[in-house]
Amino acid sequence: MSRTTTSICRFLQIRHHDLRRYEIMEWSDVDERSGGRMGIHLTSSGGTVRPGSYGLLTLYGEHTLGHGVRFERMVLRGTAHMRGGTAGEIDCDAGNIVCAGEMRAKSLRGQGRLRVSGDAHCGVLDFVGDVDVDGTVRCSGDVRLVGTLNAHTVSACDLGIEGTVHADRITGRRVTIAPFESTLLARHGITRYTDPSVVETVDGSTVRVSGLRCQRLCGTVVDVGAECEVEHIVYREDCHIASSASVSRMSKEWSEESRPRRRA
Repeated sequence: MSRTTTSICRFLQIRHHDLRRYEIMEWSDVDERSGGRMGIHLTSSGGTVRPGSYGLLTLYGEHTLGHGVRFERMVLRGTAHMRGGTAGEIDCDAGNIVCAGEMRAKSLRGQGRLRVSGDAHCGVLDFVGDVDVDGTVRCSGDVRLVGTLNAHTVSACDLGIEGTVHADRITGRRVTIAPFESTLLARHGITRYTDPSVVETVDGSTVRVSGLRCQRLCGTVVDVGAECEVEHIVYREDCHIASSASVSRMSKEWSEESRPRRRA
């Protein structure tokens, strides 16, 4: 079994733990010369996290993060209800994040579910599971997702999705979209990671897709794989189309360097 399949199975498996409620709070040293970094460490098995500045949050069970909670890093094994705001690093271990409003994080990694009622901004998104965002997903770094993604628009430096994505527009330097193939998940009737992706517009420098339904696909180098349905492809240098793909229209866009010049 591959590591990715193991992560998916772990995310899908529901486990109940009879955890004794506990809270451990400790102070770490704060160096005033560093600008007064957050220094409270909190470990909790359920309840409300009070407003304040934390170094490390380790949360088990179900929590509500009060308005004004800030942290450098959060390790989540349970459910966290947030009201938006700015966060540090988030590590999900089969966690469930529900954010009512815009979410900003330095990074989001792990496996679980993410639900944002607004825009989601992060440096890096490396996630296994389901991501649902009402607005825009914008990453200054890379997006690596195995699972499902639903958003209005998605933009990142390099974007790789194994699974199913539904969006109006996706932009990135390198864009890769493909279904997540697993005989184990298929054997258990889990098909949502292999359903066709539907994106109105895909725009990137290098674009490689399969199992995608798209109105307009633009790129310098374009590779349209199996089971794709594309209305219009616009490419600059090279374009490859699989025999099982369906493309209604294709056109080459001249760059300024390659555009033929008229003789005087």
